Amino acid sequence: MQIIRAFYRVGFGAGVFGRALLMVSLCIFSSNAASPDEAFLDSPMASFDALEGREFSDLCHALKRPCGIEEASFGDVASKVKAPRARLQKITPRKILDRYIKRLPSYQWVYRNGVINVEPKKHDGEDVLSRKLGAVSISGITSFKAALDVFKQADIQVAYQPQGRVRLAIIDLTLKDVTVREALNAIVKADGEAIWFLTTGKTGRTFTMTSSKKTGASSINERRKESGSKPESK
Repeated sequence: MQIIRAFYRVGFGAGVFGRALLMVSLCIFSSNAASPDEAFLDSPMASFDALEGREFSDLCHALKRPCGIEEASFGDVASKVKAPRARLQKITPRKILDRYIKRLPSYQWVYRNGVINVEPKKHDGEDVLSRKLGAVSISGITSFKAALDVFKQADIQVAYQPQGRVRLAIIDLTLKDVTVREALNAIVKADGEAIWFLTTGKTGRTFTMTSSKKTGASSINERRKESGSKPESK
């Protein structure tokens, strides 16, 4: 606020040039300020148990926030160093993310419309997640199945498997003129606590999805329906 008052005095004390400088400075100040939606990134957590190489997914689970990871080469984002779990005190999510990405110089973390992404800074080949989609209509299916439908619509072949026994929400969603990345983010955001993970290996791309929600019969039966198996009887 003191900075704004100082520019205010300069603006009206230096004529037209001063006022122009004031407007430009306020625009820069506004663009650099975090939006209210991002406030949680700078809110200290009482404690966080960090396991090297798992900070990102553990943070998403702890915050119960939707996230997405794009791995350019299999094993990139996993730690190759065996280290004990460290308890971090009064640390912000932003600092945890910066700490995590510091070991991955070719990656960056980005906050997009309510979803935290970790992704390569550059792609050697095509950035397939930037492929544009027309209308995307999702109705009455799990977030995992919705993501697979998006890949199919974008003509991206992926091997897939849900990770562990997780509960994924059944969602309804309508999107228009979005990229594959934007669609995946919208899907996990609609789910609420899901994390999508796309990795590229020597044999192709692999996709999985997990969640901080506890498993239940409904999620198990939904996955059985998706695979063509019979639902479990109660």
